[in-house]
Amino acid sequence: MSGFPRDVSHHESLLRELKADRELAIEYFKLAIQTLGNRKELAGGVSALTTLQEAYGNLALLAAQADPAIPAFETATEYSDWSLQHS
Repeated sequence: MSGFPRDVSHHESLLRELKADRELAIEYFKLAIQTLGNRKELAGGVSALTTLQEAYGNLALLAAQADPAIPAFETATEYSDWSLQHS
């Protein structure tokens, strides 16, 4: 049992989990970045990054902790634009 009330949406539950567990957020960020390289998965990756942005405000800090090779953009839109330019 997760301890979350039944009337809490999946999105709200995910936000809580990501805020509570920084390591989970970093892994979620890495997976989202990987999906950006596949046009069929781009929307899912951007959605995940948007959720992370909502949870943390600024994605640059997660990027720095995830992998120094990943550009440190602040928003999901910047990552989306970057991925489209590099695919």
